[in-house]
Amino acid sequence: MCKLHHLYATLFTCLLTVSSAVCADERQAREPFHFVDSGRCPFGHCTSNELVAPKGKRMVIETFSITVTLATSQDVTSMDLRQVTDDGGTVPLHAAAVSGPRPFLGGQVFVASQQVRLYPTPGMPVIALAEITDQEGGAFTVTIDGYFLPVGSPSLSP
Repeated sequence: MCKLHHLYATLFTCLLTVSSAVCADERQAREPFHFVDSGRCPFGHCTSNELVAPKGKRMVIETFSITVTLATSQDVTSMDLRQVTDDGGTVPLHAAAVSGPRPFLGGQVFVASQQVRLYPTPGMPVIALAEITDQEGGAFTVTIDGYFLPVGSPSLSP
């Protein structure tokens, strides 16, 4: 019994040591990023510029926020993060809960802000998109925060 207990204790210690080393290596390999974009919302939607992981890296998104300012006659129908496909289309990555409208300088503001853990497909750009009800346009600001890891990191299991 004593030998079996020693074997389990040794095995547990080895697993704990390997796990700690992997976690420490991953923390050192993380490259934090803070993406900010803003602009106008023509033609019924607000679209950010593309955020792309550097070659050989994988993106992990931890938080994002989208703020849209519109005239009082307009409304936001959706806000989300999307991935841009090879053919120029997009696929949904995460739909955000929209808060608003709130009055702001003769117009109104809509906000979506969430803490997430998203693993976009490596090499595929990410954009933020807000759909609005008409063509009058408005203004938007987007922030996306997270980090890059080397492709193949052991703890990445989306």
